[in-house]
Amino acid sequence: MWQQLLHTKDLLLVSAFLNVNQDVVRSTNQKRTSFCSRIWEYYHQWKTFTFERTVSSLTNRWSTIQLCTNKFCGYLAQIESKNESGKTNEDKLNAAKELYPVLQHTNFNMNIAGIY
Repeated sequence: MWQQLLHTKDLLLVSAFLNVNQDVVRSTNQKRTSFCSRIWEYYHQWKTFTFERTVSSLTNRWSTIQLCTNKFCGYLAQIESKNESGKTNEDKLNAAKELYPVLQHTNFNMNIAGIY
């Protein structure tokens, strides 16, 4: 139950970030505080649970998601650069999932939108 709620909250946070970031009218030249406040507004407008989050807690969680995802993408890029014959995209993702815990000493648990 807790993992499902965490996944739901993370997915909503990613959605909030992407939607606010892709707003062509207001996305450029805005201050960080304004940007983060808009993410908070979007998050709370679309949430389906009662748990409240502050702007600071959303910003901190986004930083964690971004850091883990960037590391995972780096490992995936290493595997893709090998250009191994016969490897499918799924094989490459699985290899990155195996490499991540070896180098980070923890599992990659940012399964956002079921991609990884």
